[in-house]
Amino acid sequence: MVNHTLRRREAEKSLLKNHEILRRGAAPLYLQVASVMRKRIESAQWGQDERLPSLEALAEEFQVSRVTARQAVGILEEDGLIWRKQGKGTFVTNRPDDRRWFNLQTEWSNLIKLIEGTSIKFISASDDQTCPELGPDDGIMAPSYHYMRRVSIKDKFPYCVINIYLDQRVFQMAPKDFESELVLSVLDRLEGLKIKRAHQILTISTADMDSAKLLDISLDAPVAIVRRVVTDQDDTIVYVGDVVYRGDFVKLDIELI
Repeated sequence: MVNHTLRRREAEKSLLKNHEILRRGAAPLYLQVASVMRKRIESAQWGQDERLPSLEALAEEFQVSRVTARQAVGILEEDGLIWRKQGKGTFVTNRPDDRRWFNLQTEWSNLIKLIEGTSIKFISASDDQTCPELGPDDGIMAPSYHYMRRVSIKDKFPYCVINIYLDQRVFQMAPKDFESELVLSVLDRLEGLKIKRAHQILTISTADMDSAKLLDISLDAPVAIVRRVVTDQDDTIVYVGDVVYRGDFVKLDIELI
């Protein structure tokens, strides 16, 4: 009797904890529940052809309404991860493909090779823009910058949104190439420009309304935000790229020894 009571209390604590965790998030509850369920399928915790818990069981586990649980299941069904059979239940179709092909590089040459084959969707551009505020050690500001906003696409999937600030003088050296190709690739081969330093900073965040729309992901989905700064031989900042990567496309693999 004592053991049964302890188990019941532990189960109640677990349900309460699930309830509190979900309500910390800014995204709607059904999206958060769907995200947890997706992770279980990705990790094979729920294997192929395995029957999912009932809506009542899911609602109890996550301490949400039955309607919320049904919405979460509906998202996975739309994504082709599960299927329903009348009178039998809901089953796992298959695990989603691992799309984490973009290994965030720590060397310039490897980064250039990795982005080859990427296509570009143009969003906007403008001349004579001010570069975002940078640290004192990043370099010397150019007089003005050419601004470009783009979406990079690989295998028909948009994987990053990028805001580019390119030294206006450098842009004028090859405007057609910069407008139609990947900017880093053009910089790498541009005659008359010697790159002295290139560095990047990575932070983890969640998608805002704009990036969620452009990358076809849910609001508050995980994203990797990268700022790249490139300077020339005179320490002038010739390029700043603020990049938002889909979290399910990016991985970081670094040799420690």
